[in-house]
Amino acid sequence: MATPTPLDPTTSKADLPINPAASFWEASGGCDASAVSGVVQDWYIHTQGYYVLYDRKQVWRDTNVRKSVSPSVEYNYVDANVTVWANDEILRNAQFSSCMTSLQQLNLMASGSCSTEGLDSNFSGWGDNGILTTSAEGVVLRPARKDGAGNILDPTGQERENFSITLNKNPDPYSCGSGWDTLTAVKADIAELNIVCKNHIDSFIPSLVRI
Repeated sequence: MATPTPLDPTTSKADLPINPAASFWEASGGCDASAVSGVVQDWYIHTQGYYVLYDRKQVWRDTNVRKSVSPSVEYNYVDANVTVWANDEILRNAQFSSCMTSLQQLNLMASGSCSTEGLDSNFSGWGDNGILTTSAEGVVLRPARKDGAGNILDPTGQERENFSITLNKNPDPYSCGSGWDTLTAVKADIAELNIVCKNHIDSFIPSLVRI
């Protein structure tokens, strides 16, 4: 196994963020600070993250001796195992000067010819294997939502789920020169992964992940 090369899928000079609105949400904090500053009330805080371990696999075509068809690779894909978590809690009778939204930050450690740091987006893909980690959890802090009777509507509790997902499915044998394994493809795959995380944990917020 080659030595993993650290990659940050959020710092590419070649590609724009796939969810640019997230930065505006983070900057605004999610509420009007003048309306909450100095007010003692119940606050909702949400944190989330995930860890991905992956390996690239290849699927072979069936051979046909009569037609002289030799073994060949039909397609390749990234087989990823994902652990996702979220924590939701209520802070009773608390006081903050403003709301806060902090985006979940990711770090990709990839091994393979398409994962060389410092090259353009055509060489910044998933590679052969690696890990995708949360370097900073996503955080939302805001006043708790309540119904007319004062009952809190926000979820509470801790959840942790594990699942497997197929990503970056491409035709033929894996090759960096094919142009399929790019940073753009990685970002699209992560966007898909975020939606699947939401399917496993209802309070997970896909738009809170910086891609």
